[in-house]
Amino acid sequence: EPGTWWIGVNNWDTGRIDYRISAELSIDVLTYEDWVANVFEPDAREDPAVSGPEADPGEYGVPNLLRYALALDFPSPGHGDLPRAGVRETDDGSYSYIEYGERRAATGVTVTVETSQDLLDWEIADVAVETISEDAGTRIVRAETVEPIDPGERRFLRLRLTLE
Repeated sequence: EPGTWWIGVNNWDTGRIDYRISAELSIDVLTYEDWVANVFEPDAREDPAVSGPEADPGEYGVPNLLRYALALDFPSPGHGDLPRAGVRETDDGSYSYIEYGERRAATGVTVTVETSQDLLDWEIADVAVETISEDAGTRIVRAETVEPIDPGERRFLRLRLTLE
């Protein structure tokens, strides 16, 4: 919980607190509305065709909600920063995965990994999520299927973002 915390170090021999340390804990949060206020000019903020979650004002095929949640540059995301999928080969089999960045301060958004064999019917994927790297603002995660791909099977992964 954010706030000021006092930590005391107790001397077991004397029963006294020998040291008292103050620590301030703060948690940075960034709502979608805050992001819009930081990115868009005042008149554009009021236009959902420009600043709405589904809008793609740069016409790069990347909606604003994706830019916000995945910490993509605005207005043009670098292609290296977009989610990328692949297959990891092991002695136990082949596993589908998707790697993507998450804005650590983003709140009110849920990222769900979905899977499909035909790109028509999608369902929530059973994945293990692992942090690959992180810095002050972003963490890179890998979501990998728990079950291996059967020989000859096609498996696609995608991200579904939901603004709460």
